[in-house]
Amino acid sequence: GIKTVAPYAFYDNAVIQKIELGNEINAVGDYAFANMVALRAFAFNSNQSNAVARIIGERVLDVNVALEELTVYEDIDVVTLSSVKLSALKVLRVNNDGILAEVEAGRYNELDSVQELYIGAGYTAINENAFAEMDSLVSVSIGKDVVDIKKFAFSQDGSLTSVDFSANEVLINIEEGAFKDTALT
Repeated sequence: GIKTVAPYAFYDNAVIQKIELGNEINAVGDYAFANMVALRAFAFNSNQSNAVARIIGERVLDVNVALEELTVYEDIDVVTLSSVKLSALKVLRVNNDGILAEVEAGRYNELDSVQELYIGAGYTAINENAFAEMDSLVSVSIGKDVVDIKKFAFSQDGSLTSVDFSANEVLINIEEGAFKDTALT
């Protein structure tokens, strides 16, 4: 199967609306999917090759202002995928199947247009301010492996009205202020 997507491979494509990269992709070149005006949904699937670290180029999704749905894994930094804020982004799925990790502090709070957030398997903790100040966030689904939700993890998410814990059977601790200044409190 395909292992590499070259720099600028789909640059300026005005037709493709959805892309899902397969598990075997281990390198994506700079601007590979940039300036795709019709692109609405994009998924980076998990990197199945533990022996080879995945290499993601600069601004892979640059200037995709219509992108509404994004699925990523822990080894991908959403904020550096584009020089332009992904202002149309409504649905964000973060996954980390196979490797237990923590959602980094402040990692996603620049994505303030996101309305739906799905935290998938593999995350054991959601750190301080990880999803804070996401003004448009309305609903969150907490993954099955989350044990801790740290202070202010979702604070100042003023539109947050729904948190779904139904997939989770191991949650032990929700720290003080984790959901402070949301529509829940």
